Amino acid sequence: MKKPHQLMHERTGLFTDKSTGAYFGTYDGYSVFIKPLENRMEISAAFDDGTPGDLMMLQSALNSIPGQHKYMQTCQYNESTRQVICTWKQLAQSVKANGDMYSAYLDSITRVLRDFHMHSCCNLCGSTQSMDYYCANGHLVVTCPSCLTRLEQELSAQRETAAQIPEDRVHGVLGAAIGAVVLALLTWILWEMGYVAYITGFVGMTVAVTLYKKFAGKISMIGAVICTVMCLIFSVGTNYFCVAKEFVKVFAEDGKYVQALKESQSGLEALGSEVYALSDEEVRLNSDYSSKDEFLEAYNEALATCRTELEFAENHRSIPSCMADMSTILDNYDEGGEIRGNLTECLLWGVLSILLVAVFMIPGIRKQLQEENTIRVLQPMEL
Repeated sequence: MKKPHQLMHERTGLFTDKSTGAYFGTYDGYSVFIKPLENRMEISAAFDDGTPGDLMMLQSALNSIPGQHKYMQTCQYNESTRQVICTWKQLAQSVKANGDMYSAYLDSITRVLRDFHMHSCCNLCGSTQSMDYYCANGHLVVTCPSCLTRLEQELSAQRETAAQIPEDRVHGVLGAAIGAVVLALLTWILWEMGYVAYITGFVGMTVAVTLYKKFAGKISMIGAVICTVMCLIFSVGTNYFCVAKEFVKVFAEDGKYVQALKESQSGLEALGSEVYALSDEEVRLNSDYSSKDEFLEAYNEALATCRTELEFAENHRSIPSCMADMSTILDNYDEGGEIRGNLTECLLWGVLSILLVAVFMIPGIRKQLQEENTIRVLQPMEL
C-alpha cells in the first residue's frame, strides 16, 4: 500500500531532489517547490499581462486560505521573487501523516491565483517560455533560458570575486573565541544555579560559527573545526574552573575546614609535653593503645597530617593551582564521589552537545561551500 505522501506526489506531479530534500514539479500548471525541512511551500506565479495586478486584494484572498487548513500558518505573495510563499506547522511530519490533504491545499491556492489571472512563470522575469527547475546558489528557482544565461554569468562573476577574498582566519578565531566565551559564561551560570549544562554546546557553537563567518568574511571546513575545538576547550576548562572555584572556598584561610585543622594542630601541639611524659601503664589505662611507642606514633602521625593538610590548603588558594591538581584533590577530598560525578556529567553533556552540533553543522557548511555560486538543473526522480 502506498503512503499518503506518495499518493500526493502522484496526484501533483511532484518529484524529489535528494540533494536539497525538497519536492518540486508542477501542479495544475503551476511550478511548485515543497521544502519540508524549512516548513515552506513556494509557487511561482505572475499576472497575465506582466504588470502588477491588485496586490492588496490578492494578498487578502491569500490571507483567507490558512484559516481553512489547520496546518498552514501563512500564505503570502512575494512580488520581487514572483512566488507565493506558504509556511506550515511541522511540514515534514504533516506531509507524511496527511499527504493527500495537500492536494486540497494546493487547489485552494491555485484557485485564487487563477481568479486573479495569474500563471506560472520564471522567477526572474515572469516569462512563461521554456521554464525549468534549477538549484542556484543553494536556492530553488524556476527560470527561462535567457534568464538562465544571465544567472550563470552573475554566479560566475560571484565565484571569481569570492575566490579572490581570502578567509581572514585571524579575525575568525576572534569570533570563535567570543562564541566560546559565551559558552563558558553560560556553563558557569548554570553551574552556580545547580543545573547540568545541557544546552551550552548548542548555544556556544552557534554563536562561534556565526561570528567566525562574520569576522572572517566566510567559513571553510578548517574554520568549522577551529570553532569546534575552541568550544571543546572552553567547555572542559570552564567545568574544571567551576569545581576549582568551590575548592578555593574550602581551602581559604578563614574557611571552616582550615580553622578546624588549625584548632586540631594547636590542641595536639599543646599536649606535646604531656604526651611524652606518659608511661606505658598510663597509655594502656587511658587509651586503646598497648604501648607508649604505639601511642606516640599515632600522635605524631596525626600532627603531621594536620601540618600537611594546612600546607596543601595554603598552596591551593587559587583557581589555577586547584585546576592543576584536580585529580589529587578529588581523590583526597571527595569521599562520596559526588563532586567527581557532577563534574563528569557536566563534561560529558558539554562535549556531547558540542559534537552533536558539529556533526549536524559541518556537513551543512560543506554542502554550502559546494553549492555556493553554482547552478544545476534539477532532474525529476520518481518516488
